Amino acid sequence: MFVYSLLFLLPAIPCAIPLFKQFKWIEKEKCYKASIIIFFVVLFFLTAFRSIRVGADTSNYALMFRRFSAWSFERNLKYKEPAFALLCKIISLFTHNYQVLVITVSVITIIPVAIVYVKEIEYPMTTIALLLSTSNFYMFFSGMRQSIAISLGMIAFLFVRKKKLIPFLLIVCLAFLFHRTALILFLMYPIYHIRIVKKSLLYVIPSMIVIYIFNKPIFGFLQGIISDYEGVGDAETGAFTMLFLLIAFSAFAFIIPKDSELDDDTIGMRNFLLMATVVQMFVPLNTFVMRMGYYYMIFMPLVIPKVIVNTSIRWRQFAISFHYIFLVFFTIRFFTSAQSMNALNIFPYTFFWEVP
Repeated sequence: MFVYSLLFLLPAIPCAIPLFKQFKWIEKEKCYKASIIIFFVVLFFLTAFRSIRVGADTSNYALMFRRFSAWSFERNLKYKEPAFALLCKIISLFTHNYQVLVITVSVITIIPVAIVYVKEIEYPMTTIALLLSTSNFYMFFSGMRQSIAISLGMIAFLFVRKKKLIPFLLIVCLAFLFHRTALILFLMYPIYHIRIVKKSLLYVIPSMIVIYIFNKPIFGFLQGIISDYEGVGDAETGAFTMLFLLIAFSAFAFIIPKDSELDDDTIGMRNFLLMATVVQMFVPLNTFVMRMGYYYMIFMPLVIPKVIVNTSIRWRQFAISFHYIFLVFFTIRFFTSAQSMNALNIFPYTFFWEVP
């Protein structure tokens, strides 16, 4: 657990600098950016140099790497998610060391997420605590194909905000070739640009209720599109707990801020939070749907601090209080519960050189 504690301890150092009078000349914003950069540097180091024992799917990917390396380019192109098969094949032309694939995937997955987070950061420690509470964090250590697809989704977001439709579509298509759950990324463009404000909830909330009521037939349609992914029901997912948290976060994000003071990114990310909530409504039926929510859940740790910053005067003290509650609660939750639950088998952590 000590190595994971570095994800909190090291980023906390630059965050503490503005608290000292002798360092008041250092801009708080620069300290915050340094903090989140340090977090992602540590995260990259942990994901890139993990052993085959860390991550539920890591050993399976070692077998896939050997298989795709032996296949021809033509056969790899026929694989259901050919982009990953081709990536393995290309790496195998230079080396058959599986750790090179792990490091390469870490570069591809961590850098795009880090770029967006560094640009959008408000309260780094709260963002870190929230990120470590999501399944996205655990996915970095296990699901290579979808981690790449999620990182490509972050690149797609950069094109969405600039209204560059063609590059957005190309990136999403590439993400789809890595993991077919990335199909849901095609909705990112319209979701971001729809201006959903407090008044919009008059039709958004009833729509979400209808979706929840008819989630089974809707799920049947989705399962027909992505039929190869199987899962289990609520007993193993804790789906209702996460659904409750997402509903609470969504309510917080709409009640606390003053809509007129929110920028386009905050409104767009808040829309992504609603989308993650909608997706979570299907998870009790089958866990594969939960994977589709990861593409929008990754924005939750960013939008909550943004909402707090833009709190209306009426709710400011309330928001500040909850800012510290979020930080303390999710930090304690990670250190007390994460290891016992051991989601995706990331505990105990071992470096690749520790395993014979």
